[in-house]
Amino acid sequence: MNERNLRCFIKVYQLGSLHRAAQDLYLSVQAVSRIISKLEEELGETLFIRSTSGICPTPAADKLKEHAEIILEQYSKIKQDIGHHDDDDVSTIRIASTYAVLKYLTVDFIKSFYREYPNIRLSFVEYPEYPIYEML
Repeated sequence: MNERNLRCFIKVYQLGSLHRAAQDLYLSVQAVSRIISKLEEELGETLFIRSTSGICPTPAADKLKEHAEIILEQYSKIKQDIGHHDDDDVSTIRIASTYAVLKYLTVDFIKSFYREYPNIRLSFVEYPEYPIYEML
């Protein structure tokens, strides 16, 4: 369970639709469905009753929504408190790639990027191919 999964769950809960939640989150319906399935597996509870007319939250989903909203609110406060910097004009771009791709970014490229864009920080993360595919 992580922030992304909880935000996805709440969006599905609020909209009552995997399709609409996927559109709002810029994810595929399959990715949203997998996130909900992972949460159900992790909690050992069914969160939504699926039917041809849509989905309906279960009592377990009602409880999870209450807790998820509190968790996400607290998480946001933590990020604000810890992430507060004097230089508020600095932005971060997260770059996710498959293993070994980042080795092609040279130190010279990164230095020239920071000279050209001093208020942008790059954050690199490497994953196996499948999670990158899922993120896209």
